[in-house]
Amino acid sequence: MRINKRHLDQIKKQAFVVLAAHIISFLFSMPIFYLESNVSGAEIETLWDSLWFTFVSVTTIGYGDLTAHHDISKILLVVAYIITRGSFLLAIIAVSGGWLGGRVSHEMSVEDRLLVLENELKQLRGVIYNLNKLLDYERKHIKKY
Repeated sequence: MRINKRHLDQIKKQAFVVLAAHIISFLFSMPIFYLESNVSGAEIETLWDSLWFTFVSVTTIGYGDLTAHHDISKILLVVAYIITRGSFLLAIIAVSGGWLGGRVSHEMSVEDRLLVLENELKQLRGVIYNLNKLLDYERKHIKKY
C-alpha cells in the first residue's frame, strides 16, 4: 500500500497527539513526587524516581521496584494511563482504516472500522485461548514427571 500525502499528514497528526498525551502524562510525575515525598516510608525519593515510576506504570511494564503509597498519586497514575492509552487507541482507530492488511477501504464508516477491529480482537482472543489451553496441557504433563 502506498502512502500518499493525506495519509502521511494524518499519521503525523496522530503521532503528535500521542506524543503530546505522553508528555502530559509524564508531567504527572511532578505532583506524584510531591505527594510521595510527604509519605513516610515512600520509595519515590527523587523527581527521577517519580519520572521512572510514571513511565513504568503508564507503559504497563510495572517492574515493581517503586510503588505509590499516596491515594492521590494512584489516582494520577490512573488518569495518566487513561490519557496515554486513550490517545493511542484513537490514533490506531484513525490510522487503521486503510492499514489492516489492505482489507479496509477508506470509504468505510467509523462503525465499520470498529467492527473490523472488534473481529481482529476476537481472532486474537481465540489465539490466546488456544495458547492458554496448550500451556495448561503442558503444565499438567510436566507435573507428571
